Amino acid sequence: MVIDNLRINGYGKLKDTDIHLDKGINIIYGRNESGKSTITSFIKSMLYGIDKNKSGNEYSELEKYKPWDNGAFSGSIEYTINDDKYVATREFKNNSTKVFKNDGEDISSSFEKDKSRGIDIGFEQLKIDEDTFENTVFIKQDSIDVDEVSQSNILQKLSNIIQSGDEDVSYEKINNRLNKKLYDEVGTDRTTTKPKYILSKKIAELESRESTLIKNKERHEEIVSETYRLIEEKEKAQKEIDKTKEVYSIKSKYDDEVSNQRYKHEAIQEEKKKLKKEKDHQQKRRKIVDTIIILIAAIVLATALGIYVNYYLSIGAILIGTALIFINLKLMYKEKNELEDDNFDLIQEDIRKKESKELSKLEKKGFAKSITEKKVSELKSSYSNLEEKLKKIELEIHKLTIEDKMLVDGLNELSLVHEELYEKEIALEKVKEEEIVLNLALDVLNKSYDELRKRVIPELEKDVSFEIAKATNNTYNKVMFNSKDGIITFNSFGEPIKVNLLSKGTIDEIYLGFRLAISDRYNGVPMVFDEAFAYFDNERLKNVLITLKEICDSRQVIILTCSEREIKILEDLNINFNKITL
Repeated sequence: MVIDNLRINGYGKLKDTDIHLDKGINIIYGRNESGKSTITSFIKSMLYGIDKNKSGNEYSELEKYKPWDNGAFSGSIEYTINDDKYVATREFKNNSTKVFKNDGEDISSSFEKDKSRGIDIGFEQLKIDEDTFENTVFIKQDSIDVDEVSQSNILQKLSNIIQSGDEDVSYEKINNRLNKKLYDEVGTDRTTTKPKYILSKKIAELESRESTLIKNKERHEEIVSETYRLIEEKEKAQKEIDKTKEVYSIKSKYDDEVSNQRYKHEAIQEEKKKLKKEKDHQQKRRKIVDTIIILIAAIVLATALGIYVNYYLSIGAILIGTALIFINLKLMYKEKNELEDDNFDLIQEDIRKKESKELSKLEKKGFAKSITEKKVSELKSSYSNLEEKLKKIELEIHKLTIEDKMLVDGLNELSLVHEELYEKEIALEKVKEEEIVLNLALDVLNKSYDELRKRVIPELEKDVSFEIAKATNNTYNKVMFNSKDGIITFNSFGEPIKVNLLSKGTIDEIYLGFRLAISDRYNGVPMVFDEAFAYFDNERLKNVLITLKEICDSRQVIILTCSEREIKILEDLNINFNKITL
């Protein structure tokens, strides 16, 4: 790719600016604050769109490069790829992007469009994403800062590229991320805050709860069976109570009747005794009186008859008197018999016959003789015992009912526990599957890394070593990666040296050599240097410019600087270049 022309309608402090670029080395010269960094940002924004996110900064790129006068915020870029010429225009406010080819053909619809940033021309046509573009061929001064953090970042980038072939792809980072993902999304049997432990613990709790509920269900079934048995026993006891009560009622009734009759009989007999005494007394008096009267009458009659009539009539009167006395005595005997005691056994027998008849009816209904033949006292005792038994049965049923209610309330949870347990088991299975996948990924990563080291790294180390040798004027001509020490280079005497022990300038040279080696893998993407050589001495700068001249046949070089050193060295070396002054 060769950038032919930049048209800045409005971007940051620049407006209505045209910059024409050639295929080889281009020097954009300008004093500080003249807009050089704005131009580099404009190039990147034209290729990849402008970032609206602050990403932890005070301002986003959109806010930072919005025209100061609130005018047009747009521009265009003309470029050539494999002899095909393109023109791309961007309106940054509304993310409107158009791409035209050769004779004005609009090919915008063939590009994928991001809602936030518009068409990603860099990735679509150069096959290089924005991050890789910034970290390989887009080199700014703040990418090689003098502080230790920046040096550490450079070394990390060098380590990444030697490990994975990509500056932003680190084997250690991927390995760490996979392990972190394994830790965060799976965990172990002991990591109490991670899914595997949490799910396993929850499943154990649910299984315990399920076991308890199943036991409760079994107990519930036992209680139901026991309750049915007790209800049957209660009904049986109640029937016995009812029968006993009915027999008791009958027997009590007739016992009461016997008692009443006995009481009446005894009362009557007592009354009869009183009457007997009175009658006996009266009879005695009446007997004496009647006998005297009859005797007197008989004597008077016999005397009168004997005196006045004849002897036979007198004897007849005496006989009649005697007969009357006999009749009187007979009547007295009859009254005496009437005062004799009545036979109560007959009365009682009659009552018991009635009782027996009613009990016989009950026996025909199914009443056992063991009940009907019991005495009232025995029935009363049985009734009391049955009532006590019934109360115990009812109490037991009540206890079982309370216990069962508590169990049934919990049993409603059983289906929910089953469902949740199933869900947690599925979730745990997925976690375990993810664990298998992540462990497999780690295994594949390790094997791939080993294969990478065997096949790619030696070639990459060779390319980087070649470029570093040129950049450092052959002072350091070889690099290797050591998993323990990181990046190691070798001096001209073949002595190994850790890169982080070198001076900042040397680290810059090594980093530049690394950039040059890596950029060869991106098919002629232009290299942009924004004040990238500020800390290079003249000799080092000369070596760098000679190296850049050698790559100009395959790629375009754009150097933005506030110093005239690059211009003077290029002129002294008779290297052609295109100069643009801001």
